[in-house]
Amino acid sequence: MARTFSVLSSIGAVVLLTCTLSCSKRLHPPSGAVEVSDGGKSIEQQNTCSHPTVTPRCHDGMCLIPAGCYVRGSPKDEPWRGRYSEEQREVTLTHPLLVGHHEVTHAEWTSVGYRIQPPAPELERGFDGARTCSEPSCPATRLTWHEAVAFANEKSRREGLQPCVELLGCSGRVGEDFECTGYRQTTPSYYQCDGYRLPTSVEFEYVARAGTTTTFYSGRFEPSSESCIAIDHLTEAAWYCANSDNETHPVGLKKPNPWGLFDIMGNVMELTASVPETDTVGFGPQIDPQAVLDQSGHFVISGGAFNGTPPILRLAYQTLTVVATLPRKNAFSPSVGFRLVRTVSAAEAAAW
Repeated sequence: MARTFSVLSSIGAVVLLTCTLSCSKRLHPPSGAVEVSDGGKSIEQQNTCSHPTVTPRCHDGMCLIPAGCYVRGSPKDEPWRGRYSEEQREVTLTHPLLVGHHEVTHAEWTSVGYRIQPPAPELERGFDGARTCSEPSCPATRLTWHEAVAFANEKSRREGLQPCVELLGCSGRVGEDFECTGYRQTTPSYYQCDGYRLPTSVEFEYVARAGTTTTFYSGRFEPSSESCIAIDHLTEAAWYCANSDNETHPVGLKKPNPWGLFDIMGNVMELTASVPETDTVGFGPQIDPQAVLDQSGHFVISGGAFNGTPPILRLAYQTLTVVATLPRKNAFSPSVGFRLVRTVSAAEAAAW
C-alpha cells in the first residue's frame, strides 16, 4: 500500500512525498560500526562492508567524515519504509569528506553578500502557519537549488578551490531574483571536485547514520505512527512536529549525531545533488554511486523538517524531491535549507 503526503511551500508550490510500505531482505550492520543505540537490524547475507570508527573531529565549522562503507536503505520491518526505494545494499564511498557542522545559517549566507529575501507579509507564516526564525544562527531558507549551488561556488572561489557545478544561463542577484536555465558538473566525477558542494543522497545518509543501524541515529522507531507523536530520543536529537512549535530554530541546540553533526535530522530539510531512487530492488554493492549529476533537475531533499512527522525524519527516507528550475518567485518554504560538503585528500584528512 502506498501513502502519499503533500507538503506545500509558503507560496503554494507542491512537493509530493511518496512513502511505500513493504518488505525487503534484511542486512547485517556494517562490521566495525559504532553502535550508539540498540536495535540495529541484521541481514541474512554475507557482508564485507567495513564501517570506519566513528569519532567526532570537528572544528572551523566542518566535521571530518572518513571514507568507508555502510548499509543504505531500511530493513523490511522498519515502519513506513519505501517498498521499492529502500532496498538495502552496501555502499562504499572512497573519499573522505568535510561536512558542515550544521546547516548553513543566516550569518553564513549574508557573509558573502547575499540577501535573505523576506516573504510577503501574507506568506510570512507559510500555508500552515509555519514560521522561519530570523536570528543569525537560524538556518538559511526560502532559497532555490541554484542559489544553494551559487553559495557553494562563492565559498569555493574565496578559498581558492574549484567550483563543482557551473550554473548556466543565470540572471539576477542571489537571494533576490536569481534564476538559471541549467547546470553542469566541472569534473568527470562529482566526487573529484575539491570545492564546496551539496552532498549526494548516498553521502547524506552515510554521514547522518554515523555507523548506526536504527531508524533514527538516536534510536528505534518506537512507538511507530505516521501521525505527529513524541518519541523521547528523537525529541532530544531533532526539531520536528512534536516539539518545534511549527517554526525553525537556531542550529546546534539538539543532540548531535555520533560524527558531531547538528540538525542532520529535523529543523530544515536539506538539499542534495541526487535524483530520487524509485526502485533499488536487486541493487548489489556500489562504489561511489551518484558521481554524475542527473540533468532532470529533480533532486532529493533529506533529513526531515521541523513540521515533519517521524516517518519523514527516517534516515532511509529519500523520495521527497524539488525541481531546480522552479522560478525564483516559487522559492521553497521555511522548511528547506542546506549544508555543504567538500571532498578532501587522504593527506588533508590525516592533518584534520
